[in-house]
Amino acid sequence: MPLYSPPDLSESSEKNACFYPWLALSAALLMLVRLAVTIPTFSPTIDEPAHIGAAVSMIEAHKLIAPGSHPPLARLVAAVPLWLGGARLPQCRGQTAIGTEDLGYDLGARVLAQSESFRALLTQARLAMLIFPLIALLYLYLLANSLSGPAVAAIAVVFLTLDPTFLGHGFWIGNDMAGCAGYLAAVYHGLRWLKNPTWEFAAVTGIALGLAISAKFSCLLAIPTLALLALINRRPWRRLLGHAILIAAIAFSTLWATYFFNIGSLSDQAGLTGSTGNAASESMRQQWQHVPHFIRIAIIPMPSFFLALARLMLHNRFGHGAYLNGQVSSRGWWYYFPEVFTLKSTLGFLAALLLAIALATVHRRWRAWPTIAVILPAGVFLTAAMAGNIDIGIRYILPAIPFLYLFVVQQLSRPRWQWILALLMLCSAVEGAALHPDYLSYFNLVAGGPAGGQRFALDSNIDWNQDVYRMAEWIDRNAAGRPYAIRLNGSRNAWLLARLGLNRFAIDAPPHGHLLFISKNVRCIDRTLTWLQNHHPIAQIGDSIDVYDLTGPPTPDEPDDMPMHDPTAGW
Repeated sequence: MPLYSPPDLSESSEKNACFYPWLALSAALLMLVRLAVTIPTFSPTIDEPAHIGAAVSMIEAHKLIAPGSHPPLARLVAAVPLWLGGARLPQCRGQTAIGTEDLGYDLGARVLAQSESFRALLTQARLAMLIFPLIALLYLYLLANSLSGPAVAAIAVVFLTLDPTFLGHGFWIGNDMAGCAGYLAAVYHGLRWLKNPTWEFAAVTGIALGLAISAKFSCLLAIPTLALLALINRRPWRRLLGHAILIAAIAFSTLWATYFFNIGSLSDQAGLTGSTGNAASESMRQQWQHVPHFIRIAIIPMPSFFLALARLMLHNRFGHGAYLNGQVSSRGWWYYFPEVFTLKSTLGFLAALLLAIALATVHRRWRAWPTIAVILPAGVFLTAAMAGNIDIGIRYILPAIPFLYLFVVQQLSRPRWQWILALLMLCSAVEGAALHPDYLSYFNLVAGGPAGGQRFALDSNIDWNQDVYRMAEWIDRNAAGRPYAIRLNGSRNAWLLARLGLNRFAIDAPPHGHLLFISKNVRCIDRTLTWLQNHHPIAQIGDSIDVYDLTGPPTPDEPDDMPMHDPTAGW
């Protein structure tokens, strides 16, 4: 008889039951420490100023006047430390018109540019965003515990905290992690309601659903997910339909509350008159002209919600310039997310996932309710993402990833497989830790790490403008006094360069005769500079910025690269 026999994680004894919540809590706290020490390393991403501008202006105007294509919940969380840190936008007080897509970016750049210590302000707001990965882990534990017991729940939480994608999106000011937490919460409370269809559980489900939709519009997918789960589980439809009305009413009220119970006219919007150069905006403007006048002037709850949702739908319709396998497309690829998920998942997790699929197939577990309740929410989310045209980062399928981790632990936390699960988790931990703190740009060894991964995928998978702090430090150490040109991701970087002591007009300088600092997205997506292939980078900053020495004279086939953006943008 062996001296030690590993416990059967699928059926925890009462003796060990109290251990598992502490194990999950310890993993969550360790994750928080890893993320907190990482936060100061990275400069504002492309999207963070827009969320900051929307957050502060919402507090000032008591209305979401800069929605872009996003709801407000995550921005409200960020608004608390921003406001306490002194961020103000007095020009937004009393404003009622809902601004164009650019308004949030301009307001956010102004907030950061005018802050006495913008880096400290940014850090404080990012620390507040850590509430969302904690909520995601909490609901993963609750969901797993309800389906498979506390041991599976704890191990699933531990495994997820090792995932580079989950870590890489844990603290940014935005709604990706908020959407992950919201989707998990809505599915969990919906399953509780389906299991025990009482009015109380229906009410809680409505609250969770409303908050989830306010976290990210993609959480609307929780509605068809729960409908399919109810259909598969053969719940009493007459009873559920009565509850569904209550859920819808409470979800709407909860969502409306996050918009400060604002009411207004659909016509109280900027950007819907006059011609624009953007195809999606122009389409929206043309469709607006066909809306009957009485609908335009009607007073409705949260008009910002409907405008932002319409912008998101148009964004998806027209697509977004994206990169995959050396190709650039605005329409995307149906296999984008499966491929990127494969390349950006640790090899330990991929091996565990394949093994879990094999075991579920061999032992015919696909029809078991715990398996269905985990795979179906992930499947609905992944299918919707694959059908869309916005293929600019694995973050868009972040809400599906925790369900896959739970599925893996469900299948492998059984006798004979527990040691293999533990070994694969150890491999994942080592793979992720090896690239600390650059979890955002993680690619696995098969992809060749971040250096090789750029051959397959870019965008926010690797270049989200996060390495500008490092670029400033590199210039200070290695290029003081030398002329340089800068081509960064995004269009509003002048304020950031100036605050870091760099020449903001470097984004307007020609590359030849200078050191060229160019982000990978600019080089490969925004402006395909084929002539740069004749040169080799002399350095790489972080994983997203390449440095070229172009101080020599250009050859005839190397035209000067003209800037895409106004160097004064954001001021």
